[in-house]
Amino acid sequence: MNPSAHGLRFAPAGWTRARLAKGLAAVAQAAFLPERARDAFAAFLVGGKLLRARLYFGECAPGTGRARTALGLELLHAASLLHDDIVDGDRFRRGAPALWAAEGTATALLAGDWLLAEAVSRLPVDARLAQVLQAMTRAELRHLAGGDDPAAYARGKTAELFAYAASLARPGDAALRRRALRFGLAFQQADDAADGGG
Repeated sequence: MNPSAHGLRFAPAGWTRARLAKGLAAVAQAAFLPERARDAFAAFLVGGKLLRARLYFGECAPGTGRARTALGLELLHAASLLHDDIVDGDRFRRGAPALWAAEGTATALLAGDWLLAEAVSRLPVDARLAQVLQAMTRAELRHLAGGDDPAAYARGKTAELFAYAASLARPGDAALRRRALRFGLAFQQADDAADGGG
């Protein structure tokens, strides 16, 4: 998937990882997980594509991007993945056993809640954040209830978080938010197709 085809700029992966790796590892170490699970949890946090943070950094005006905000975006995404794995019964994530499969559902559920709290502590607490959390949760609840609208699911589960990252990078830029929303929809649909789900 080519972000530039959607009119978006993404910061380089290595540059973004270097800026966030220490913070992600610190969050993992601060979690009240069994010692045997902490290294795997840290690897899970650092091992993603960091696309939401890369979009945020890529679209910020020079000198305005904050690592704290980018970290919050990635923690919010990671929290949703822990919960998704429980809901979907996926036993592997990022090339390793999913946390619920390795440590139990209760541990993974609470670790997801921990990441959510860590994310919220780094993001502007306003109506936009509440709307993103509502959209992500609503999409999963509808999916569990048998909802069969793939576009609505992709929008709530994935696209709204990309749009939120864009709105944090350039507040008030409605055109950028729409482009990020379209990218998120395409990204989720491509991911579902790769998994055999669409």
